[in-house]
Amino acid sequence: MYFVDKIFMRKWYRQMEVMLNTYSQVNVVFFNLTLPKGTDYPSNKVISSFINKTKRLLSTSPYRLKKVGYVWAREQETSDTPHYHVALMLDESRVHYPSKLLERLAAIWKEVSFGGYMQRVSNCYYIVSRGDQGSLGHAIYRISYLGKLRGKGRRPNNTNDYSMSRLTELTKRKT
Repeated sequence: MYFVDKIFMRKWYRQMEVMLNTYSQVNVVFFNLTLPKGTDYPSNKVISSFINKTKRLLSTSPYRLKKVGYVWAREQETSDTPHYHVALMLDESRVHYPSKLLERLAAIWKEVSFGGYMQRVSNCYYIVSRGDQGSLGHAIYRISYLGKLRGKGRRPNNTNDYSMSRLTELTKRKT
């Protein structure tokens, strides 16, 4: 049992709503990113670089995604080095099974972190269907681990414990 940051969960849920209003099915893909042992990363520039390269990859062939939702959480409890929990929210019609995508993301992480590695987690993806509260509930439960309070706060003051996409819905202009 763990306590969860309610603001984090509200913000993530809003991102999922935008994705589900855009796509009928969203593939939520989970993985962990570990920094090389003995490295000192006081800021989150490395994860920002990873997210930017990931969005660039997903906007090109074969994915060609228009919207990419993401969330990451930085944790550091007993280790000397922080690690990141990451979830991507993707159009399921473009990314059915994320195995090949995860291979490409692992290579990006290794490059930007100078030798870090990606840990694939069990049950690494969930398909959430618009209007299906059961599938959404499974994703919410899994995301809540990223929003847990334990393991947060061991960082410099100007460094965040988490960040996420800032997707908005397009509104039609009146003509």
